[in-house]
Amino acid sequence: MLRPASRLCAVIAVLCPLLTPLPAQAEWRRIATLSERHWAGIRQAAVRRGPLSPLLNEAIPYFKVPAQDSEVLVCENRGLPGLECWIESRGRTCPSEVEVRIPGVPTPARVPVTCIGPDVAGECECDFAQG
Repeated sequence: MLRPASRLCAVIAVLCPLLTPLPAQAEWRRIATLSERHWAGIRQAAVRRGPLSPLLNEAIPYFKVPAQDSEVLVCENRGLPGLECWIESRGRTCPSEVEVRIPGVPTPARVPVTCIGPDVAGECECDFAQG
């Protein structure tokens, strides 16, 4: 039988993800399934610090991702000594790069992408930038 403290911990573990505000929850989305051959080539290029875009673009010709909220920290002197700061929302934008975590490589690679959008649903259609 569970002790009261154990029951409370179990209830909190179940409720926390449900009560987290939607924007704060990670949105997991599978955009492609890569073969072991693709992963092997990507892993080798990452270890050599070579370009990943051509290899990723071959395996994933295009994909959709959610647009990101663009916020800027603005500070202003309003006549008093010091600055007053606040965050301004600048709308939604598409990413210019994505972080790719490669199995067997300790640090993630930042790979440039070219995106169109966002569309009405807040989606960006992207592909890995050639270059």
